[in-house]
Amino acid sequence: SILIQDYENIEYVLADDGSLNFSVYKNKIENYLQENKKCNIKNIILYHSEENVGTVKNYNKAIELSNGKYLITISDDLFNLPNSLSKVVKYAEERNSLIVSTPVIYFNDKECRVVPGKWRFKILQRMTISQLYTMLQYACYLPAVGILYNKELFNRYGVFDETFKYVEDYPYWLHLLKNNVKIDFMNLSIVKYRTSGLSSTLTVSEYHNAVIEENKRIFLEIIDNLKSLENGLNYKDKFILYSAKKTIQGLEKASWSRTPFVTIIIWIYFYFCSKNRRKE
Repeated sequence: SILIQDYENIEYVLADDGSLNFSVYKNKIENYLQENKKCNIKNIILYHSEENVGTVKNYNKAIELSNGKYLITISDDLFNLPNSLSKVVKYAEERNSLIVSTPVIYFNDKECRVVPGKWRFKILQRMTISQLYTMLQYACYLPAVGILYNKELFNRYGVFDETFKYVEDYPYWLHLLKNNVKIDFMNLSIVKYRTSGLSSTLTVSEYHNAVIEENKRIFLEIIDNLKSLENGLNYKDKFILYSAKKTIQGLEKASWSRTPFVTIIIWIYFYFCSKNRRKE
């Protein structure tokens, strides 16, 4: 899907995370890219890690190797929509954005849906930085993919947290918002994500157990931060505390779901909080 983009200056960085047979396929990958690339593919970098270091370190290595102003991460079962790069870059340039989030089209053999949905995305667009930070303490309502990063973002605020192995997005969103970084929202999908890969299908495996533990850690840190507040907890803090505890209980049962009632209440609350367009 990168090869069909119309953006005029693309660098392709392929970071392989410890595949045992990478040397066998490296020449085939290089030949395919050279034979099928258009003139807008200005540079190709192939990197192979001798060991599996996990998603977070692998992404950070790709960031380190990259030379461009903007970055978009692409992984298994993820496809860029035609000519989407030029649209999101134009959006970022017009707003001097450090980071742009877009709705993601999730699909499989049975269904196709857009996340976040239309009305939820409008709420996200209106929210202030502080409102979004509060909301994300309830749950990670932003997709991990369909994100455009300005490389200056990583220079100013650091790369993904390598104390996590697989979960790169959620801790980073909280880190950015805590540092008063504005996340811009473009209401146009740039990627389609096939929900049949390793990281999207919950199975009893070492990988998924590790992801569950990392998500539990995030919510435990949220709970610890709330308990350390000197002036006590207001009603929002108490609801975040309740929600975080319920989420941890669900994760301990290997469930990604949260109580529908809690989710509805959260979105209704932030709908009214964000009626006025954000001014930050």
